[in-house]
Amino acid sequence: MGKVYITLTGTRHYFGDEFLERGMKLVLEKEPDNEFDKEAIKVLCEGIRQDRLCG
Repeated sequence: MGKVYITLTGTRHYFGDEFLERGMKLVLEKEPDNEFDKEAIKVLCEGIRQDRLCG
């Protein structure tokens, strides 16, 4: 698979953008139970508590 570029929104509500690093591995999970957006994608990353979103 080639490189994939994404845009994360909503990070300023949690951590700002200082935690992001080039080459960082992220896990993307569908979040169909999100009350605000049924198409939401949860972003998880190493070093961030699992009960808080990475982005």
